[in-house]
Amino acid sequence: MFERYKVCISQYAALYQHSCCALIVLDPTGKITGWTSRFLELKDADIHGLGREENESSEGQTLLSWI
Repeated sequence: MFERYKVCISQYAALYQHSCCALIVLDPTGKITGWTSRFLELKDADIHGLGREENESSEGQTLLSWI
């Protein structure tokens, strides 16, 4: 089940990244559509689940991804 969610997340991330690239080509500055105020660049490092990584210590707080 976890692998299925990872595949879905990867597909949605790829769609978002391709959409962002298309917007950059069509309206690089965002002056026409104003997309730069609504969309941020999605990096692979931004995509992570809740909780801590195996090599991280826990202090009772979790940082959420901006997405």
